[in-house]
Amino acid sequence: DELGFDWDEWLDRYVDQKWPGTNNFLLRHCSGACVFLEHTEESKKTNCLIHRVKPTVCRIWTPSMYRRECRDGLAKYWKLTVSLAGQLEGTEEKLGDFHSFIESLIIT
Repeated sequence: DELGFDWDEWLDRYVDQKWPGTNNFLLRHCSGACVFLEHTEESKKTNCLIHRVKPTVCRIWTPSMYRRECRDGLAKYWKLTVSLAGQLEGTEEKLGDFHSFIESLIIT
């Protein structure tokens, strides 16, 4: 209801039918990401379009340098890599840009 369509339409449009579960669901993916993630190139941010009603699994997900999807995003959008020791690697300029971006997200 919150999204403007009924349960059957939700299942048909957004649930991956290959998922074997009946008590839980896997949302469809597009280009390797959830269909409800919107990436903006200019701000290098990814936003959840259903944040107010997103599933529990999404609420408890935590980004980490050790997650493949996070490393992939760092490489694709920031041209950065993560060393085996968990340190960000890249040019001084790219590292500076990324750190400035992270600092801009901090609410003071």
